[in-house]
Amino acid sequence: MKVRKNYVLFINPMLGVAYYGNSKFGRRVNNVTIGKVYDCTFSELKNNIKLLLKRNYSIFKRNY
Repeated sequence: MKVRKNYVLFINPMLGVAYYGNSKFGRRVNNVTIGKVYDCTFSELKNNIKLLLKRNYSIFKRNY
């Protein structure tokens, strides 16, 4: 059985930044009010990051 890892992508359009990370980061930004939080697989995360880079967003990785 293959275990699929999920990632959390947080996008703040007001500041033009996006953060992604693991489940610990997901618990940290779970109750955020400004911005959007997405759960995605690794391939979806790669595609979303490519789209955000085309729109001149700053992308940062968070481990906590």
